[in-house]
Amino acid sequence: MKNILKIYTALLLALVMSSCEEELVEKAILDTDAAVNELSALPSSSYVFLYEEAGDAFDTFEWTAADYGFSASVVYQLQVAPSGSDFSDAMALGSTQEDTLSLTQGALNTALLSLGAMPEEAYAVDFRVVSSIGEGVDPVASNTISASITTYATTFPPIYLIGDAQNWDLAAPMVLESTGPGEYIGIGPFVADGFFRFFETPAWDATQWNADYFEGGTIPDVLINSGDGDANFQYTSTDQDYQITVNLNTKTITMEDAPTLYIIGDDQGWDTNTAFQLGAIAPGVFEGTTTFTQGSIWRFFEHADWAATQYNYTYFEGGTIPADLTDGGPADNNFTNGAATGAYTITVNLNEKTIEMVAGELEEEEEEEEEETPTEVTTLFLVGDDQGWSFGTAYELTYLGDGKFEGTTDFTNGSSFRFFGEMDNWSDPVFGYSYFAEGSVTEVLGDNEDADSNFVVVGETGSYAIAIDLTAKTIELTQ
Repeated sequence: MKNILKIYTALLLALVMSSCEEELVEKAILDTDAAVNELSALPSSSYVFLYEEAGDAFDTFEWTAADYGFSASVVYQLQVAPSGSDFSDAMALGSTQEDTLSLTQGALNTALLSLGAMPEEAYAVDFRVVSSIGEGVDPVASNTISASITTYATTFPPIYLIGDAQNWDLAAPMVLESTGPGEYIGIGPFVADGFFRFFETPAWDATQWNADYFEGGTIPDVLINSGDGDANFQYTSTDQDYQITVNLNTKTITMEDAPTLYIIGDDQGWDTNTAFQLGAIAPGVFEGTTTFTQGSIWRFFEHADWAATQYNYTYFEGGTIPADLTDGGPADNNFTNGAATGAYTITVNLNEKTIEMVAGELEEEEEEEEEETPTEVTTLFLVGDDQGWSFGTAYELTYLGDGKFEGTTDFTNGSSFRFFGEMDNWSDPVFGYSYFAEGSVTEVLGDNEDADSNFVVVGETGSYAIAIDLTAKTIELTQ
């Protein structure tokens, strides 16, 4: 009998407790309207964000506590959405159990760009706070406050370096990627006594920045103002690859040796003297084509030196590694090549910790071919110091046929120049002193001995008749 009473009592207690819980939930649901909290208005209705202030704090969001009619653990989520969208495309900015939330301008700027805000344009947004206490009770939203915020861009287009090292070819510029507004970095070759300048886009009519622009700023000692008609930079050291950093805001340029990366392993006889060097194609990115033997082991070295920083299989874990490359073991964690023996182009990104390998072909040494006479050239322009190195004032010679041209123009003693086969084309075909070296060059002209093989006038200043034969490679100047 006692046992029956105990069972009855337990059942009755369970029913009472269940009834109480249901009552509390029901009360919470019934008190939903009362639970709505109040989000305070921001100190301003309009904001303009700046890139350089990304780390600065935005005005703090504050709200009153939600009241569910009983003690509850409330989580508040701050949301933002395009103005007037009724939060159908809301984005969460953060959650907290406090009654305030702070954000940096950079974090809010990123969120607004994700919503569709356009940089440098005012964007109207709404904010609200959603309160929740877990399953069983629907979340409730606060009132809505609004603001207009002008965002800034977080990515920027590159600029381009074009000059002698690129053969003044618009299709093959050195690309300098942006690291911030007006800040750029790139890697590429510089040739002795070569000229160059920077372009907003690879086009002759694009905005350009030459040595005159950087006047009053800071540039490396190896760069000088060439003083030509375009105020190009002139690189005064020996042929070399550099990593170049440009800041258009402060008008500064820095140049340092391009970073290097080598492969040393079985295929190189584990000899630093035969290490294979990959070419730097961007900061932290390297590429090259060489032979990999199946089963060979190797690793990367910052320099061809055993004491250099090294990058083995372990370094790239968490990144992307080709399936054919495996970990060679705990000793040095070298790469082991499982692919068939052959030539492969390997691209290494130390920043993203990625490696790509695709079948490639080794470059063969090309036999020097005898230069053919450019019989197809029917126009010829003289451009140099006397023309301000501008095609706008270039002197056009008269075509006589069969590679022959003539004309009469003024020459200044000590001035340099060369001939161009096309208007507004600095790259090809171009005829400098070296082109005529195997033929005959008039005594009033000499070799300027610069990177472009320009002529230099060694005769007196004055007017000269010009006779050129591109087939015979002869040039004659007579007063």
